[in-house]
Amino acid sequence: MRKNAVSEADLSRDNGLSDALRPGVLIPEPTSESFITGTRSNEDNKIAKCIPVSVLISTYAQEHPLHLDEALKSIFDQTALPLECVLVFDGPVPESLKAIADRYATNESLPLVCVELPENVGLAAALNAGLQVCRGQWIARMDSDDISVPGRLEAQWSIIQDNPSIDVLSSWQAEFDENPDELLRIKKSPSKHETIVEWLKWRNHISHPSVVIRRDALEAVGNYRSDFPLLEDWDLWVRLARSGACFFAIQEPLLKMRVKHSQRVRRGGFRLALTALKFKKFCYDCDFISTKEFLMGGLSYSIFTLLPARLKGFSYRLVRTPNSRESATDH
Repeated sequence: MRKNAVSEADLSRDNGLSDALRPGVLIPEPTSESFITGTRSNEDNKIAKCIPVSVLISTYAQEHPLHLDEALKSIFDQTALPLECVLVFDGPVPESLKAIADRYATNESLPLVCVELPENVGLAAALNAGLQVCRGQWIARMDSDDISVPGRLEAQWSIIQDNPSIDVLSSWQAEFDENPDELLRIKKSPSKHETIVEWLKWRNHISHPSVVIRRDALEAVGNYRSDFPLLEDWDLWVRLARSGACFFAIQEPLLKMRVKHSQRVRRGGFRLALTALKFKKFCYDCDFISTKEFLMGGLSYSIFTLLPARLKGFSYRLVRTPNSRESATDH
């Protein structure tokens, strides 16, 4: 059984965190070849690094073809290529999206596996459908309109190899509107397991599209659930924490997230407020939060979901920082 809490010594050498895990330190480009589990020839007959990670992406009819193109390109351009990229079409999609996938499917440097669902089933069910065909020991998540920095998977895999007790490895996320080179804010998360779990009692601070998750830890909690629409990832983190999974967050943005005004409008309203209360009740029933945390957290999050989009946007900015590399506090 995995430990519920992990000390710094468990995640380090000589009772100190490695440089790559120290808050505020830029992630170096790993140079060791010891973590490479295979090789693959690309179209230029060069040997590409291959790691046992399946990248899982879900998309749907409303996605912009250019955004999907940018997302896939960021995976195909990784300095260490994954075992495969699994793309789930959540329901019927226009031919323009399929054309983007077809183009990457002909790229011999990385297998692209497409899963087409006959109808839209929602994020949780779509990801579970993709998980059924993933072959990797680890699952890397990304959304179809986000961009992974070129060294993301190599940096994450290097840290996982040096710290085998980690089950869920995330990073910060940098947010942008339309131009990926013009970053607006950074969503941060503390690095230590204990603090990550403590923060989860109040808000979902983990960047879902940035995570790499141990496959057996994911399967041990039943994968994703559709019980709490729009809160599927928060629900997953709580169940993983309850199961004893170990979390860690890289103190550096390895993912660029596209932030849309329509997204913030969608993530609100009376229905989401009820879902949030239901989710908080689940957290209370499984002893993840106390009575005080249920009352305070449930009320505050429900009020937040009912705010107008403009005020909600202001609230988002309060829990994010300008584009800087200062560390998130662990206190």
